Amino acid sequence: MVEKGEITVFNEMFRIIPKSVVAADLGKQNIRFTMLMNRIDRFTLKDLFLLGKFFDLDERMIFELAYQQYLQQKARKSD
Repeated sequence: MVEKGEITVFNEMFRIIPKSVVAADLGKQNIRFTMLMNRIDRFTLKDLFLLGKFFDLDERMIFELAYQQYLQQKARKSD
C-alpha cells in the first residue's frame, strides 16, 4: 500500500494494523505508543527501523513516512 501511494504518512498504517498490536510488539504501552504517534519526533530511529521490519519496509521508506508525518504535525502546530 505504501508503494502504491495509498499510505503516505506514518499514522495511516494504523488504519490497517491495530496500533495496540504494534505497541505490544515494540514492548510499549498503548498509551505511550499513542503519545509517540502524536509526537512522531519522539520516536527513536531504532524504533522506527524496527517498525519498518514489522511492516516489511526498508529503513528509508519507514523514515520517509515518519518524516511526512512530522511535517504534517509541524504544520498543524503552526496553525
